[in-house]
Amino acid sequence: MSFLNLKGIETSQLSNKETCVSAVRQQLTKHLKEMRKKVDLKQTELSKEIGMSQPYIARLESGKGDPGLSNVIWVICYLEKKRREMQEPFCKKHMIPWEGAKDGITERVAYVKENEPAADAVQRMLNEGFSQLPVLSVKYLGESEPYPNEIVGMITEQSILRSGEEVNIAKVAEMMEGVPDIISIHEEQKDLMRRFERQQAVLVKGDSGKIVGFMTRVDLITGLGVRSDSSSMS
Repeated sequence: MSFLNLKGIETSQLSNKETCVSAVRQQLTKHLKEMRKKVDLKQTELSKEIGMSQPYIARLESGKGDPGLSNVIWVICYLEKKRREMQEPFCKKHMIPWEGAKDGITERVAYVKENEPAADAVQRMLNEGFSQLPVLSVKYLGESEPYPNEIVGMITEQSILRSGEEVNIAKVAEMMEGVPDIISIHEEQKDLMRRFERQQAVLVKGDSGKIVGFMTRVDLITGLGVRSDSSSMS
């Protein structure tokens, strides 16, 4: 724990269990409160997230009583996790990852291939609630994240409606739209908001040069973190 300043504790305190524990506890609780403020969490919000009562968290931060060390360490570790998440690029936090899990939920980008029957793609969109799907080249083997040149278009609600009854006999390639913007995973939120004024979705490219995620307007709005305070409503 690099935040502990044992040099600031007098030798006489170190030689006495009670005064030593008190001095270290003061440093721990001070650090805990500072971390909570850095991640912009109120005590009530933190209590809901970690399953501890707000009065208990208040006691932890005040250094009153003798809270279990495991609880103090758990709260500090949780706040450190939140701090690291805040430092992640906006896109990485809120996009749908091409592979892997997000917030403990297995989640990945859904896609179709250009040579699939359009009717199958439409049925998948209806069954799973998608409004658009990336379309990949037949060359993509589905083993990992695709390269940008393996993305060949998008199938959307608009493209389906434009095709009319032909959707029953067409291939995906015959009714797809163009490739959406491919952005860097480091694109800033303000730039992303301007981009979404003219399109519904983007593909996210990672540092490896491959496509690592997909983001829609819904993901962007969710990432804005809008809070509703019902207590302020009359």
